[in-house]
Amino acid sequence: MVVDLDRNAGGGGCHALNSLASYEWNAWKNNWKLLRRHRAVIRERIGLRAPVLVLQTCFVMHHLVHRLLRQYAGRILRACGLMKKL
Repeated sequence: MVVDLDRNAGGGGCHALNSLASYEWNAWKNNWKLLRRHRAVIRERIGLRAPVLVLQTCFVMHHLVHRLLRQYAGRILRACGLMKKL
């Protein structure tokens, strides 16, 4: 599933927690609307028979894991001395 939302450039920069949380929340809402609106196409043409709630849960979990890894992996590796700060 592809989600394309504009990120707001204001409000503390692209790495501010508020803007990231707001972006993720909007992505989740947008994906939920898209899944609900196009559930027949998803089932018939794409062949995904899972309920919309399961698809949404997978989307949210993927985003959470991806965001957490991207946000904190570098910090953890630097703290362990495995990566130098650029």
